[in-house]
Amino acid sequence: MTTFWTRKNPFPLSKRPRREKKRGELPLKADKAADVVVQLSGEFDGKSKIEEKTHKIGKDWTPIKMDYLPPKALSAKLGVVFKAPEGVTVLLDSIAFRPVKRSGSE
Repeated sequence: MTTFWTRKNPFPLSKRPRREKKRGELPLKADKAADVVVQLSGEFDGKSKIEEKTHKIGKDWTPIKMDYLPPKALSAKLGVVFKAPEGVTVLLDSIAFRPVKRSGSE
């Protein structure tokens, strides 16, 4: 088996733990159980829209999902903020913003 190494990640790809990830899920874990607030905020044609949700995160990877339907707009910005209690370290595996509907479908 070939082992790949990179400067940024000294762990061989062949030894990374595999886990099932479903589309639209955001995996988080913490060094101790905590309530983590996920806040999605956007600006659409100059108007703000903010939604936040609290998730219980533990020591194991916990998949979370948050639906956020932005209004139709010509210009937009979207950001995410994670709020954890002081003294808690939270790890984020990956994040992606994907449309709920395809363009042109109503």
